[in-house]
Amino acid sequence: MTAPLDTINSPCLRGEVFIASIAAPGGGRDLYLSPDEAARFDADPDLFAAKYFELAKAEYREWIETDGTPFCGGETRLRRPCRARVGRPQQNPCDWKRLHRACLCRAHDGRASYV
Repeated sequence: MTAPLDTINSPCLRGEVFIASIAAPGGGRDLYLSPDEAARFDADPDLFAAKYFELAKAEYREWIETDGTPFCGGETRLRRPCRARVGRPQQNPCDWKRLHRACLCRAHDGRASYV
């Protein structure tokens, strides 16, 4: 989900700066990291990205896998998670976390919950 680090040297920047590419719904983001941050990124890129977005590592991975689309909190007859959307795609992490598996679709509560 994340790309390797690149190093940049610029007269405008003091010290060494690293560029890390992290996944996000709809694409990705480049982060400019200090050497200490780059070491933490190298140790666990997904954990670093999750903390950047204020999510747990598993939440970050699910946010990426769903393209930021919150899904219904109900279950199907086969006891699988419902795949009905209850919000628009590419939500920011805070809104996605608030809605994902917390709202119910029409099939599970009889009302529209699309946000």
